[in-house]
Order: sequence, then C-alpha cells, then structure tokens
Amino acid sequence: MKFSTLILAAVALTTMSVFASPAPASNQVVSLDRRVKKHTGPGILTIKKRSPAPSPKKNAKAKKLAIGRIEVVVGLKKTADALTEVTAANAGADAAVDTQVTAATAGVSEAQDGVKAIGADIKAGNAPQQADREKVKEGIIAAKGAIDQLKTITAANATNADLTAAVDDADKSIKLAIKGGLLVAANDK
Repeated sequence: MKFSTLILAAVALTTMSVFASPAPASNQVVSLDRRVKKHTGPGILTIKKRSPAPSPKKNAKAKKLAIGRIEVVVGLKKTADALTEVTAANAGADAAVDTQVTAATAGVSEAQDGVKAIGADIKAGNAPQQADREKVKEGIIAAKGAIDQLKTITAANATNADLTAAVDDADKSIKLAIKGGLLVAANDK
C-alpha cells in the first residue's frame, strides 16, 4: 500500500466523529443518514419515527379484498373466453343459444366496464364509486342468468359435446367471478 494512501486513510479516520443520541423507543427506527458537505463531513445518526404497523385483522381483510378483486377479473375474462367458445361450438345452429350468449356477453361487458372504472379509481387513489360497484354486480347477475339459460338449453340438446363443455366452462368461470364479488363485498368496508 502506498504511504499517501495510508496517510489519507488516517486523516479520514481522525476527522470522523459520531454524535451520541438517546436509545430509540420501541416505535422508532435508527438509521444512518450520511450528509456530505463538499465531499467531506461526519456521518450523522438520526432517529426516524416509524408508522404504526397495520393490525393483522386489517391485513387479512386487505388480502381477501385483493384476492376477491383478482377472482372477479379472472372470472370475467374466463367467462368471456368461454362464451366465445360457446359461439364457435354452436356455429349458429341454435338461435336460442345465440340469444343467451349475446345476453351473457353483454352482462360480462357491463361488469368489465365497471371493473375498469373501479381500477381507475383505485389507481388514482380514490375510493371506488358505488355506481361502478353496482355495474359490476348487475353485469355478473345478467351474465349468470343467461348462462343458466344456456345450461338449460344445452341439457335439453346434449348432442353437441363441445357446446356443453363450453357452457360448463362459462358456468364455472362466472361462479369464480361471483365468488370474488362476494369476497370483495365482505371485505371492502
């Protein structure tokens, strides 16, 4: 090691000082805040207050709320995909199926529009609007009613296995959205 490096290190060590501070309380966190003035200066020990930890009950509600929201979004997406499969499997063979698919798709679209508005509110830091919540609820109810009608129609005409499977997928998916919606309603208070 060079002599000049050793001298520089010794000078740096002798110029450093530590300021004493009282022991932090249980709700405080000690952090080292280095403030450099013109490339030299002492490290300053500061005490910063920590925000109180959320209660476990609030954490559990927040997790359930997040899970419910995800289930609604995923359930609606899967329902829309399943309704597309129903349309493809039916291929215009049964007008009653087409009518119910149109009604279910309209319900899913309405619910998805409400979800998008709620997402925009949350992203902006605002509480979701009640009108948007109602839009999601009404859309899911409309889609579920139409899918129930599809199940009745396809049960009477079980010759098309692809159609029956697609309707079953739509039913499972809308039930996931309903489950998520109920979870959101129970934990969004």
